[in-house]
Order: sequence, then C-alpha cells, then structure tokens
Amino acid sequence: MEKLYQRFRGTSDVAILALNVDDDPKAMTQALSELKVSIPSVAAAILRIRLSGDALPANWVITEEDRDVSGQR
Repeated sequence: MEKLYQRFRGTSDVAILALNVDDDPKAMTQALSELKVSIPSVAAAILRIRLSGDALPANWVITEEDRDVSGQR
C-alpha cells in the first residue's frame, strides 16, 4: 500500500488512506510512524464507512459517488 500511495501521491483523482477503526486515533498514527508508513490516517467514523464483520486489514475502492466498487461486500 505504501508503494501505491507513493505512486499516486499528489494526484487529484486518487486518494490512498489508512482507515483507523481503533477507539484511539493516536494509536494508528503512532503505529504508522513506527512502521515508517506515510499513508495518511483517517477515522473511519468520519467517513461514515460501515465496516462489516470482515477480517481486517482489508482494502476498499470507493468512487466519488460513495460507491464501493472493490467487490468485497
């Protein structure tokens, strides 16, 4: 994911984000820092993403229209 983020970093049509599903947003930021991952972390609750009981980690592809096109759901 880091390589993908670095490839599309700075483009206006693709965003790569780490969704933080933890109760403590600082924990995710610290974990990414320790792993030397520069992907921005966003709280999933802010994006109103409904996470099912699927195993994490997981990847989603979401369009501007808020449609999940990843085929995982």
